[in-house]
Amino acid sequence: MATYATHTDFPDHVQSEYLTSPDIAAEADLDFLLVRASEILDEATLYRSARAYEDEVELDEVNTIRDALTQAACEQVEFWLEVGPEHDIAGLRGSLVAGRIQVHPVAGRLGPVPMRTLREAGLIWTGVAIG
Repeated sequence: MATYATHTDFPDHVQSEYLTSPDIAAEADLDFLLVRASEILDEATLYRSARAYEDEVELDEVNTIRDALTQAACEQVEFWLEVGPEHDIAGLRGSLVAGRIQVHPVAGRLGPVPMRTLREAGLIWTGVAIG
């Protein structure tokens, strides 16, 4: 499995307020989250991302897919820094009710911004193509 971004890519792809997050104080913490984000991207694209990434590396083509995957991995970490990575671990969706506590809505596993980036790169199919 490929890791689509490293700690050196992160500052170029996220809002500056996330660069000082205590959750990524060490480069190893950030690299760990980027590896996890890459795994989520692979799963969300039904592993098309890994194949496309390797094809671009082998063919030394324009890095359109690689750039999109780097962007999406950084955006996914940015999403986790905002809502918390426990949403990925627990796989929560919809509403959450625990006794007298109710939470609506609970964030999904893949953030909306990385989803849009993957969709624009053609890695997530969203319906019938016309034309």
